[in-house]
Amino acid sequence: MAWETYFAMEQAGMLFLLTARHDGELVGYFLGIILPNLHNRKCLAAVSDMYFLHPNHRGHTGVRMFREVEHAWRRMGVELATITCKVSRNYGKLFERLGWQLEEKIYVKDLNRPESSVSRRRQ
Repeated sequence: MAWETYFAMEQAGMLFLLTARHDGELVGYFLGIILPNLHNRKCLAAVSDMYFLHPNHRGHTGVRMFREVEHAWRRMGVELATITCKVSRNYGKLFERLGWQLEEKIYVKDLNRPESSVSRRRQ
């Protein structure tokens, strides 16, 4: 991980962190990045970076965590938000239930790997 990049974003006020706790114990987190939209600088945008919720706390706690992220972003003045999920961990139904819509697909290619190993790695 490029910790120095995260520290720089935090210093610039661009890093968003929300934690989920049960009886004081950390059971999940959501890390996002807040920045002006690159296509419309007057629009503040938010992008998910990574999130996790312990399997024993998924379900209602997950819904609550994502709703709280959305509420916090609204309070910060975010107008456009993007959230992603791995194909292998498709949370699309949850996001659609929360009012998100599928807008685009993202294709990833590891340019440091030979063509044949990229397709095997993503399966």
